[in-house]
Amino acid sequence: MNHQKHKEKVERNIDRWLYTTILLLSAFFFLVSIFKIPKSFFNTYSYNESNDIIAAKNISENPYLNGEIEPTGRININVANLETLKQLKGIGDVKAQAIIDYRRDNGNFNNIDEILNVKGIGEKTFEKIKDFITV
Repeated sequence: MNHQKHKEKVERNIDRWLYTTILLLSAFFFLVSIFKIPKSFFNTYSYNESNDIIAAKNISENPYLNGEIEPTGRININVANLETLKQLKGIGDVKAQAIIDYRRDNGNFNNIDEILNVKGIGEKTFEKIKDFITV
């Protein structure tokens, strides 16, 4: 009889663990669906047998990993792509492309004040973005 009680107790513990796991997973997926976490948040990794490293496939698409956005949160205007530049206040498609074109034609910016040389960016725009950019 003692063996039977122990068996029932183990089975109850397994059932509790199973129900708890299902409840936690359900809560996780519910929260993910509510907050609509973008797929880019979940990095995709691949194993490369030739050099035994695991590398993110989409590293070039992540502005934090490729240097477009620095740890300080400032956008590096020397490397930022169109989408990243458009995050700056007052910078849309046209001005972002103008920054990229200027950088391509003249090389990297030496300091943030040089962005005033970009067509379409004047003092007002510079005042809005100067605290959010870096070189």
